[in-house]
Amino acid sequence: METEATPSSSQTNLPEKSDQHPSLFERISNLKHTSTPPLVTNSTNCPLSEPVPCSFCRGKGIRLAKPNGAFAQVEICVCVRSCKSCQGSAVRQGQDSHGLRTAKNCISPSPQRRANLFNQANIPLRYATARLSRLDAKSEQMQQVGERIQHWIGELKSQDPASPCRGFILQGDVGIGKTFLAAATAKHLAYHGYGVKFVDFFQLITEIKIRHSQQLEWTSSLFTPLIEVEFLIIDELGKGRRTEFEQTVIDQLVAQRYNRNKTIIATTNCTLESQSTHLKKEGDYSSSDFSQSSPLIQAVGARVYSRLLEMCSLWKISDAEDLRELMAQRSRDFHMGLE
Repeated sequence: METEATPSSSQTNLPEKSDQHPSLFERISNLKHTSTPPLVTNSTNCPLSEPVPCSFCRGKGIRLAKPNGAFAQVEICVCVRSCKSCQGSAVRQGQDSHGLRTAKNCISPSPQRRANLFNQANIPLRYATARLSRLDAKSEQMQQVGERIQHWIGELKSQDPASPCRGFILQGDVGIGKTFLAAATAKHLAYHGYGVKFVDFFQLITEIKIRHSQQLEWTSSLFTPLIEVEFLIIDELGKGRRTEFEQTVIDQLVAQRYNRNKTIIATTNCTLESQSTHLKKEGDYSSSDFSQSSPLIQAVGARVYSRLLEMCSLWKISDAEDLRELMAQRSRDFHMGLE
Protein backbone atom coordinates (compact mmCIF):
# COMPACT_ATOMS: atom_id res chain seq x y z
CA MET A 1 0.00 0.00 0.00
CA GLU A 2 1.44 3.28 -1.04
CA THR A 3 1.76 5.91 1.60
CA GLU A 4 1.77 9.63 0.95
CA ALA A 5 5.20 11.12 1.43
CA THR A 6 5.49 13.51 4.29
CA PRO A 7 7.43 16.61 3.33
CA SER A 8 10.50 17.41 5.36
CA SER A 9 10.67 20.50 7.48
CA SER A 10 12.78 22.16 4.81
CA GLN A 11 10.06 21.50 2.25
CA THR A 12 7.17 22.69 4.39
CA ASN A 13 5.11 25.30 2.60
CA LEU A 14 5.38 28.68 4.35
CA PRO A 15 2.28 30.87 4.58
CA GLU A 16 2.05 33.44 1.88
CA LYS A 17 3.07 36.95 2.87
CA SER A 18 0.22 39.38 3.19
CA ASP A 19 0.56 42.67 1.44
CA GLN A 20 -1.65 44.22 4.08
CA HIS A 21 0.45 43.06 7.03
CA PRO A 22 4.18 43.41 6.30
CA SER A 23 6.53 41.95 8.81
CA LEU A 24 8.41 44.09 11.35
CA PHE A 25 11.63 43.50 9.42
CA GLU A 26 10.02 44.76 6.21
CA ARG A 27 8.65 47.85 7.93
CA ILE A 28 12.08 48.69 9.33
CA SER A 29 13.67 48.13 5.93
CA ASN A 30 11.14 50.41 4.30
CA LEU A 31 11.87 53.16 6.83
CA LYS A 32 15.58 52.93 6.15
CA HIS A 33 15.01 53.46 2.45
CA THR A 34 12.51 56.27 2.83
CA SER A 35 14.14 59.62 2.06
CA THR A 36 11.16 61.81 2.96
CA PRO A 37 9.32 61.98 6.28
CA PRO A 38 5.69 60.87 6.57
CA LEU A 39 3.28 63.46 5.31
CA VAL A 40 1.67 65.66 7.93
CA THR A 41 -1.66 66.90 6.68
CA ASN A 42 -3.52 70.05 7.53
CA SER A 43 -6.37 68.20 9.16
CA THR A 44 -6.40 70.36 12.29
CA ASN A 45 -6.10 74.07 12.85
CA CYS A 46 -2.79 75.57 13.91
CA PRO A 47 -2.99 77.18 17.39
CA LEU A 48 -0.76 80.02 16.18
CA SER A 49 -3.30 81.03 13.53
CA GLU A 50 -6.43 80.74 15.63
CA PRO A 51 -8.64 83.87 15.92
CA VAL A 52 -8.11 83.71 19.69
CA PRO A 53 -4.37 83.05 20.16
CA CYS A 54 -2.79 80.94 22.86
CA SER A 55 -3.13 82.63 26.26
CA PHE A 56 0.49 81.82 27.12
CA CYS A 57 2.35 83.02 24.02
CA ARG A 58 -0.32 85.24 22.39
CA GLY A 59 0.41 83.66 19.03
CA LYS A 60 4.21 84.18 19.10
CA GLY A 61 5.05 80.50 19.62
CA ILE A 62 7.40 81.18 22.55
CA ARG A 63 6.91 81.87 26.24
CA LEU A 64 9.10 82.94 29.13
CA ALA A 65 11.04 80.09 30.67
CA LYS A 66 11.74 79.55 34.35
CA PRO A 67 14.32 82.14 35.53
CA ASN A 68 17.84 80.76 35.53
CA GLY A 69 20.59 83.36 35.72
CA ALA A 70 20.82 87.07 35.06
CA PHE A 71 19.09 87.11 31.67
CA ALA A 72 15.55 86.44 30.52
CA GLN A 73 15.08 83.20 28.59
CA VAL A 74 12.22 81.80 26.53
CA GLU A 75 11.15 78.35 25.40
CA ILE A 76 8.88 76.94 22.70
CA CYS A 77 5.29 77.27 23.89
CA VAL A 78 3.33 74.16 24.82
CA CYS A 79 0.76 75.04 22.15
CA VAL A 80 3.44 74.41 19.51
CA ARG A 81 4.92 71.33 21.14
CA SER A 82 1.50 69.67 21.44
CA CYS A 83 0.18 70.76 18.03
CA LYS A 84 -1.26 67.79 16.10
CA SER A 85 -1.01 69.65 12.84
CA CYS A 86 2.76 70.20 12.78
CA GLN A 87 3.84 67.81 15.55
CA GLY A 88 5.82 70.55 17.25
CA SER A 89 7.87 71.60 14.22
CA ALA A 90 5.84 74.78 13.48
CA VAL A 91 6.00 73.70 9.82
CA ARG A 92 2.77 72.60 8.16
CA GLN A 93 3.23 70.06 5.39
CA GLY A 94 0.77 69.22 2.67
CA GLN A 95 0.36 68.77 -1.07
CA ASP A 96 -0.25 71.20 -3.87
CA SER A 97 -2.65 70.72 -6.78
CA HIS A 98 -0.01 68.65 -8.61
CA GLY A 99 0.46 66.24 -5.73
CA LEU A 100 3.87 67.66 -4.78
CA ARG A 101 4.85 68.06 -1.16
CA THR A 102 4.65 71.55 0.31
CA ALA A 103 5.95 72.98 3.59
CA LYS A 104 4.95 76.28 5.14
CA ASN A 105 5.98 77.87 8.43
CA CYS A 106 3.06 78.35 10.79
CA ILE A 107 4.47 81.79 11.62
CA SER A 108 7.50 83.73 10.45
CA PRO A 109 10.04 83.93 11.96
CA SER A 110 9.62 80.42 13.30
CA PRO A 111 9.28 79.93 17.07
CA GLN A 112 12.69 78.25 17.17
CA ARG A 113 14.39 81.21 15.48
CA ARG A 114 12.61 83.65 17.77
CA ALA A 115 13.69 81.66 20.81
CA ASN A 116 17.31 81.50 19.66
CA LEU A 117 17.48 85.26 18.97
CA PHE A 118 15.76 86.13 22.25
CA ASN A 119 18.04 83.88 24.33
CA GLN A 120 21.15 85.34 22.70
CA ALA A 121 20.06 88.95 23.29
CA ASN A 122 21.10 89.08 26.99
CA ILE A 123 17.97 90.94 28.07
CA PRO A 124 18.10 91.57 31.85
CA LEU A 125 15.79 89.30 33.81
CA ARG A 126 14.07 92.28 35.46
CA TYR A 127 12.77 93.36 32.06
CA ALA A 128 11.59 89.94 30.92
CA THR A 129 8.00 91.20 30.59
CA ALA A 130 8.83 94.62 29.10
CA ARG A 131 6.71 95.42 26.06
CA LEU A 132 6.40 98.54 23.94
CA SER A 133 2.63 98.23 24.29
CA ARG A 134 2.82 98.43 28.09
CA LEU A 135 3.41 102.16 28.34
CA ASP A 136 -0.11 103.26 29.29
CA ALA A 137 0.87 103.83 32.94
CA LYS A 138 3.82 106.00 31.96
CA SER A 139 3.98 109.52 30.55
CA GLU A 140 2.33 110.59 27.32
CA GLN A 141 5.76 111.23 25.87
CA MET A 142 6.86 107.70 26.77
CA GLN A 143 3.87 106.36 24.86
CA GLN A 144 4.83 108.48 21.86
CA VAL A 145 8.39 107.19 21.97
CA GLY A 146 7.13 103.59 22.24
CA GLU A 147 4.88 104.07 19.22
CA ARG A 148 7.73 105.62 17.29
CA ILE A 149 10.03 102.68 18.08
CA GLN A 150 7.36 100.24 16.85
CA HIS A 151 7.04 102.28 13.64
CA TRP A 152 10.85 102.31 13.29
CA ILE A 153 10.99 98.50 13.60
CA GLY A 154 8.12 98.12 11.15
CA GLU A 155 10.07 100.05 8.51
CA LEU A 156 13.15 97.83 8.78
CA LYS A 157 11.83 95.38 6.17
CA SER A 158 11.77 98.13 3.55
CA GLN A 159 15.25 99.33 4.51
CA ASP A 160 17.87 99.08 1.77
CA PRO A 161 20.37 96.43 3.01
CA ALA A 162 23.21 98.40 1.42
CA SER A 163 22.34 101.55 3.35
CA PRO A 164 23.12 102.06 7.04
CA CYS A 165 20.10 101.81 9.32
CA ARG A 166 19.91 104.86 11.58
CA GLY A 167 19.50 103.99 15.26
CA PHE A 168 18.51 106.24 18.15
CA ILE A 169 19.68 107.43 21.58
CA LEU A 170 17.19 107.87 24.43
CA GLN A 171 18.21 110.60 26.87
CA GLY A 172 16.51 111.52 30.12
CA ASP A 173 16.72 111.62 33.89
CA VAL A 174 17.18 108.60 36.14
CA GLY A 175 14.18 106.32 36.62
CA ILE A 176 11.92 107.47 33.77
CA GLY A 177 11.96 104.16 31.90
CA LYS A 178 14.76 104.38 29.32
CA THR A 179 16.07 100.89 30.13
CA PHE A 180 12.51 99.54 30.00
CA LEU A 181 12.15 100.97 26.49
CA ALA A 182 15.53 99.60 25.44
CA ALA A 183 14.77 96.09 26.73
CA ALA A 184 11.34 96.13 25.10
CA THR A 185 13.01 97.19 21.83
CA ALA A 186 15.41 94.24 22.08
CA LYS A 187 12.50 91.84 22.57
CA HIS A 188 10.58 93.37 19.67
CA LEU A 189 13.58 93.03 17.36
CA ALA A 190 14.09 89.38 18.33
CA TYR A 191 10.39 88.62 17.74
CA HIS A 192 10.73 90.06 14.24
CA GLY A 193 13.77 87.91 13.44
CA TYR A 194 16.62 90.38 13.92
CA GLY A 195 19.83 89.62 15.77
CA VAL A 196 20.25 91.90 18.79
CA LYS A 197 22.49 92.26 21.84
CA PHE A 198 21.66 94.23 24.99
CA VAL A 199 24.65 95.37 27.03
CA ASP A 200 25.10 97.57 30.07
CA PHE A 201 28.13 99.72 29.24
CA PHE A 202 29.43 99.92 32.82
CA GLN A 203 29.06 96.15 33.24
CA LEU A 204 30.87 95.56 29.94
CA ILE A 205 33.80 97.72 31.10
CA THR A 206 33.92 95.85 34.41
CA GLU A 207 34.01 92.43 32.71
CA ILE A 208 36.73 93.54 30.29
CA LYS A 209 38.84 94.87 33.15
CA ILE A 210 38.50 91.63 35.10
CA ARG A 211 39.55 89.49 32.14
CA HIS A 212 42.34 91.88 31.24
CA SER A 213 43.73 91.81 34.80
CA GLN A 214 43.66 88.01 34.77
CA GLN A 215 45.36 87.98 31.37
CA LEU A 216 42.34 86.23 29.86
CA GLU A 217 41.25 86.60 26.26
CA TRP A 218 38.23 88.89 25.99
CA THR A 219 38.14 90.18 22.41
CA SER A 220 36.41 87.19 20.78
CA SER A 221 34.23 86.29 23.77
CA LEU A 222 33.00 89.77 24.74
CA PHE A 223 33.83 92.26 22.01
CA THR A 224 33.39 90.43 18.72
CA PRO A 225 29.72 89.45 19.28
CA LEU A 226 28.92 93.11 20.01
CA ILE A 227 30.62 94.23 16.82
CA GLU A 228 29.04 91.65 14.53
CA VAL A 229 25.44 91.54 15.80
CA GLU A 230 22.86 93.27 13.61
CA PHE A 231 21.55 95.59 16.33
CA LEU A 232 23.45 96.62 19.46
CA ILE A 233 21.66 98.24 22.40
CA ILE A 234 23.97 100.03 24.85
CA ASP A 235 22.36 100.87 28.17
CA GLU A 236 23.84 103.64 30.36
CA LEU A 237 26.10 105.01 27.64
CA GLY A 238 28.67 107.33 29.22
CA LYS A 239 28.32 105.88 32.72
CA GLY A 240 31.60 105.28 34.48
CA ARG A 241 34.74 107.07 35.57
CA ARG A 242 35.48 108.31 32.06
CA THR A 243 39.00 106.93 32.09
CA GLU A 244 41.21 106.61 29.03
CA PHE A 245 40.59 102.85 29.06
CA GLU A 246 36.80 103.32 28.98
CA GLN A 247 37.01 105.83 26.14
CA THR A 248 39.25 103.44 24.19
CA VAL A 249 36.69 100.63 24.55
CA ILE A 250 33.72 102.72 23.42
CA ASP A 251 35.83 104.25 20.63
CA GLN A 252 36.73 100.83 19.25
CA LEU A 253 33.18 99.50 19.60
CA VAL A 254 31.53 102.45 17.85
CA ALA A 255 34.24 102.68 15.19
CA GLN A 256 33.97 98.99 14.28
CA ARG A 257 30.18 99.15 13.99
CA TYR A 258 30.37 102.46 12.11
CA ASN A 259 32.66 100.92 9.51
CA ARG A 260 30.33 97.90 9.13
CA ASN A 261 27.14 99.98 8.83
CA LYS A 262 25.80 98.30 11.98
CA THR A 263 23.02 99.95 13.98
CA ILE A 264 23.46 101.31 17.51
CA ILE A 265 20.65 102.03 19.97
CA ALA A 266 21.57 103.56 23.33
CA THR A 267 20.26 105.13 26.52
CA THR A 268 22.06 107.77 28.54
CA ASN A 269 21.61 109.99 31.58
CA CYS A 270 24.16 112.45 30.21
CA THR A 271 22.76 115.70 28.92
CA LEU A 272 22.90 116.26 25.20
CA GLU A 273 23.16 120.04 25.18
CA SER A 274 24.60 122.77 27.34
CA GLN A 275 21.25 124.41 28.11
CA SER A 276 18.04 122.61 29.02
CA THR A 277 15.58 122.41 26.13
CA HIS A 278 12.34 120.54 25.60
CA LEU A 279 11.93 117.65 23.22
CA LYS A 280 11.11 118.78 19.72
CA LYS A 281 7.70 117.69 18.52
CA GLU A 282 9.11 115.24 15.99
CA GLY A 283 11.52 113.81 18.56
CA ASP A 284 14.72 114.43 16.61
CA TYR A 285 17.68 116.71 17.10
CA SER A 286 20.16 117.77 14.45
CA SER A 287 23.89 118.08 15.08
CA SER A 288 23.48 121.86 15.41
CA ASP A 289 21.33 121.35 18.53
CA PHE A 290 24.27 119.95 20.47
CA SER A 291 26.98 121.88 22.20
CA GLN A 292 30.59 120.72 22.35
CA SER A 293 30.40 121.24 26.12
CA SER A 294 27.83 118.43 26.47
CA PRO A 295 28.66 115.94 29.23
CA LEU A 296 28.07 113.10 26.74
CA ILE A 297 30.89 114.31 24.55
CA GLN A 298 33.11 114.41 27.64
CA ALA A 299 32.10 110.86 28.52
CA VAL A 300 32.65 109.24 25.13
CA GLY A 301 35.09 111.58 23.39
CA ALA A 302 34.72 113.91 20.43
CA ARG A 303 35.24 111.28 17.71
CA VAL A 304 32.68 108.84 19.16
CA TYR A 305 30.25 111.70 19.76
CA SER A 306 30.55 112.83 16.14
CA ARG A 307 29.94 109.33 14.81
CA LEU A 308 26.95 108.83 17.09
CA LEU A 309 25.40 112.03 15.71
CA GLU A 310 25.72 110.53 12.22
CA MET A 311 24.50 107.05 13.21
CA CYS A 312 21.61 107.88 15.55
CA SER A 313 18.57 110.06 16.00
CA LEU A 314 18.59 111.67 19.43
CA TRP A 315 15.40 111.59 21.47
CA LYS A 316 15.09 113.37 24.78
CA ILE A 317 12.39 112.31 27.26
CA SER A 318 11.76 115.36 29.42
CA ASP A 319 8.29 115.17 30.98
CA ALA A 320 8.23 111.66 32.43
CA GLU A 321 7.93 110.92 36.13
CA ASP A 322 10.41 108.82 38.06
CA LEU A 323 8.75 105.43 37.57
CA ARG A 324 10.54 103.80 40.50
CA GLU A 325 9.31 106.50 42.84
CA LEU A 326 5.81 106.31 41.33
CA MET A 327 5.66 102.52 41.77
CA ALA A 328 6.88 102.80 45.36
CA GLN A 329 4.19 105.40 46.11
CA ARG A 330 1.49 103.20 44.57
CA SER A 331 2.67 100.27 46.65
CA ARG A 332 2.48 102.40 49.81
CA ASP A 333 -0.98 103.65 48.88
CA PHE A 334 -2.19 100.09 48.23
CA HIS A 335 -1.05 98.83 51.62
CA MET A 336 -2.63 101.85 53.32
CA GLY A 337 -5.92 101.16 51.55
CA LEU A 338 -5.81 104.28 49.40
CA GLU A 339 -6.16 102.29 46.18
